[in-house]
Amino acid sequence: GAADVDFAFYFILAICMFFFFLLVGLGVLFLVRYRRRPGYTPLPSPHHSMKLEVIWTTIPIVITAFMFWFGFSSYVHSRTMPQDADQVGVVARKWSWSFQYEEFEHPELHVAVGEPTVLTMRSEDVVHSFFVPAFRTKLDVVPGKYSKVWFTPTKTGQYTLFCAEYCGTNHSSMLAKVFVHTAEDLAAWLQENGAKLGDGLPADDGREFIYKRKGCGACHSDDGTAKIGPSFKGLFGATRALVGGSTRVADENYIRDSILTPKLDVPIGYPIPSTMPPQQLTDQELDVFIAYLKTLAN
Repeated sequence: GAADVDFAFYFILAICMFFFFLLVGLGVLFLVRYRRRPGYTPLPSPHHSMKLEVIWTTIPIVITAFMFWFGFSSYVHSRTMPQDADQVGVVARKWSWSFQYEEFEHPELHVAVGEPTVLTMRSEDVVHSFFVPAFRTKLDVVPGKYSKVWFTPTKTGQYTLFCAEYCGTNHSSMLAKVFVHTAEDLAAWLQENGAKLGDGLPADDGREFIYKRKGCGACHSDDGTAKIGPSFKGLFGATRALVGGSTRVADENYIRDSILTPKLDVPIGYPIPSTMPPQQLTDQELDVFIAYLKTLAN
């Protein structure tokens, strides 16, 4: 979180400042005290001191080992998505942000204070970068795949979202507002805007327009029944054993790859090569279809 980022920054800054002033101070002291002066004969100095060697080797090792441990553990924590977090979809495009809630889409990001929020992000054109300085949160949004980031806001208020990757002429104006509410205020905002902007649940659109109208049900059931292809029941989030001995978690990127390039990762127990032809789905169609698969996860 932001606290870990701040601690790492100030810890490294303090270490650098300490050794900077120590070394510069000693350098100035030795320059003045041990300068060449008339009437003084230089004294012989020891060629080697094992004690000093051990001290100035051990101290940096301990400091850098701590820095590595803290940085690595903080990174692992930042990349481990909470299971009970609020979910928001993010679409980046030149030059705006769009946020997909359960029942509608909106140009502002609204989240609850003290509650973890997972953002599943994609780009419609070029590489963008999601950056909220107040949250110490930044992650690139790459076309052709989903990126995930999460955070837990600790203070209510209004913040600014920037694009931190140059994306064209109006890159500097690619901003969005981020509002952190209490849980009660967020629920009221979602209800108000859902009633005003909602055109149906994305999961319902995924079932009606993708699963039914594109004929997915011919090979894939949504109730666990065995067919030519894997059932969608309980698929999302499950670990899939693949031909060749590898495994993949059936997350957004796995679903996307399985639809657009089905011959790459074939689950064990199904025809090799895959008999499923590549499907031509738009990013919007993939979003609603994945939303539908998430409802079948349990």
